[in-house]
This record gives sequence, C-alpha cells and structure tokens, in this order.
Amino acid sequence: MSDKSAKKTSSGLAAWQNRRPAAGADPAPPPAAPAGDERLVPVTIRFTEEQHRRVAELARATPGKRKRTASVQELVIEGLSRLFAERGLPPL
Repeated sequence: MSDKSAKKTSSGLAAWQNRRPAAGADPAPPPAAPAGDERLVPVTIRFTEEQHRRVAELARATPGKRKRTASVQELVIEGLSRLFAERGLPPL
C-alpha cells in the first residue's frame, strides 16, 4: 500500500527551479547585460557525428581570442563574416 500522506518531492530541473535561498543569504546579482544594445540570441547548430568530430578538431587547431583554442562560436562567426565579405556586405 502507498502512503498518501507522504510528501511528494521533485527532482531534477523542477527541484532546481523551485529552490529557495537559504535564510540570510544574499540574492545573486542579475547577470551583466551585454555592452550597448547588443542582445545575444541563442541558436542551435546540428552536426552529424563526423561533422562534429571535424569541427572539434578544427577548434582545437585554431587559436582563440580569449583562450588557447577557438570555440565553435568563434569559428561560426569567422565563417559567416567571410561569406558576408564575399558578397560585399560588412562582416559580423
């Protein structure tokens, strides 16, 4: 038999979203807004496993702006900027 008076607990994302800060804890400051009016828009890129392997190899072999290896984000921006430039448009 199940005990209907037992408290239900949530796990995973629901538990994380419904958590309450500890008593006396300072609330976290809001995230910093991007400079100027620039707002980031999340985008998903889907790769096959082979494409992902090749992109990861390229990222590891390419120096990044802030770290030793480039991110996929940097590679995409660089590639799109080249395509815009080839068409006579300003790069990203």
